[in-house]
Amino acid sequence: MKKTVWSIILVLLLTAALSGCKSGSKPSNEANSQDGEGKPTEVEWFIAADWYNRNWDPVNNALDKLITENTGLTFKITTGNEEKLSAMIASNQLPDMITVGNSAPQRKMLENSGMLAPLDELIKEYAPSYDVPQSMQDWFRNEDGHFYGFVNFFYPEEKMQEGDAFSTHTAMYARADIMEQLGIKQEDFETKEGTIAALKKVKEANLEYNGFKVIPAYFSTSDIAQFFGAGKVEDEEGNLIKRSEANLEAIKFLNELYREGLLPEDSVTLTEDQIGEKVAAGAVFAFTGGRVASKTRALPEADPNASFTPIGPIKGDHFNGDLYILPNSLSGWTMTSINANSKYKEKIVKAFEFLSSDEMSINAKYGPKGITWDYDEQGNVQYLPDVKKEVDEDYEKAKLKYGMDTFEWFMTWLPIARTMPEPKTPYEKYIKEGSEHFDSFSYNALAYEATRIEGGTPESSIKVKVDDFTGKAVAEMILAKSGADVDKKYEKMIKDQEKLGFEKLYEYQNKEFKEAKERLGVKYIWPEYQDKN
Repeated sequence: MKKTVWSIILVLLLTAALSGCKSGSKPSNEANSQDGEGKPTEVEWFIAADWYNRNWDPVNNALDKLITENTGLTFKITTGNEEKLSAMIASNQLPDMITVGNSAPQRKMLENSGMLAPLDELIKEYAPSYDVPQSMQDWFRNEDGHFYGFVNFFYPEEKMQEGDAFSTHTAMYARADIMEQLGIKQEDFETKEGTIAALKKVKEANLEYNGFKVIPAYFSTSDIAQFFGAGKVEDEEGNLIKRSEANLEAIKFLNELYREGLLPEDSVTLTEDQIGEKVAAGAVFAFTGGRVASKTRALPEADPNASFTPIGPIKGDHFNGDLYILPNSLSGWTMTSINANSKYKEKIVKAFEFLSSDEMSINAKYGPKGITWDYDEQGNVQYLPDVKKEVDEDYEKAKLKYGMDTFEWFMTWLPIARTMPEPKTPYEKYIKEGSEHFDSFSYNALAYEATRIEGGTPESSIKVKVDDFTGKAVAEMILAKSGADVDKKYEKMIKDQEKLGFEKLYEYQNKEFKEAKERLGVKYIWPEYQDKN
């Protein structure tokens, strides 16, 4: 240990001497991974996610230890909402690192304020081997020609390999044990009529599970609309489709389910978390949404026979043989940037390179390689036996010990998807099967993400009003007394949307959509129009 400390001190002295010979050189403490006493450097980091709670603990947390040992950094993390970040920007009180949603208005505010260090310049000066995907750089390039941060969960098309797919949260599952009990087949859910017939069997069976009467279905408008064709966002002229017919078809279908007693009234008010709780308790037969599915682990763990299976997609009236659904955000989730005035820019950008590596994404998902997992013969992640036992017995406790799924700010999904462990539990099996099934229908719709409205703009205030009104109107239509009533309410909704500025909103989004395609060098994104590019 003493030999190590003296080696570090010698390196520090040599670095200081050499840097002193250069005019305009950086402070010596920025060129080293640790401070003068051989301790890690503490970096202050604000994350605009008030739900995130993380204390850096390299002593007791294996992932934190791995990161600190490889970067020489520890992180003093504070969190809050975007309004808190706005106040920090206004007072010019920013920490060394800042993470914020990539579509949040604060990102552009920071980039245009001069408060952030251009990441491309830091890479050129301090980390020339750092390979940030070119598509990420180009998509987030500021008007000044620079890009300012790393974006997690971004899908770089140039990094895609054979077998890769764009992931989607659009999904649909049903209880496999109940299907077998009632003679319901997966193919029954390929049509609207078959789905209704299957759900009626569940209703008429008056099933109970753990004291709960089994509810036939909790379906969301967005998922059903995707199945019916709302994934098509572009017309033959390359314009953004103003209103998809699939939305009305989905509303009418859900209204029919509601009137038949197959869809409960609270389906229009419950959150995904609340629906997930019902599903995990065994009180629901069928549901839509990948995020809901992720909350169902408790049911098959308590009762391995009470498992789920992917069903659908349900084909809509305009199905023509091919189905495409929108993927999750391909442009990622959050951007992490570096304060232009940080004393530790060199250390941080080098840490960025380590943290955003493919294997580090896998480590962030499962814990450190060699401690919690290793590759099996097929190149898939495999938990080490003792760790697997801990994960199965108490996953939350294992997370605290190993850091798995607690540090997603530099995570990229592609390397994780390529090395997914072979599923062993019922939960793991239906989640993997469902993901592979529905991901196969998704397509590259990156340009469509340019239609997101940034906060603080005139369009954003219109969007808030339109979205709020539309959400309430859709709920009323689903609970309408008849199909004819749905039609009347839908016509009224369109007229009221126009009064709220829908046309102006559409024109703005269509302009952004076309400009995004131009930046990407394509005329069309819809798969069936690719021969026109």
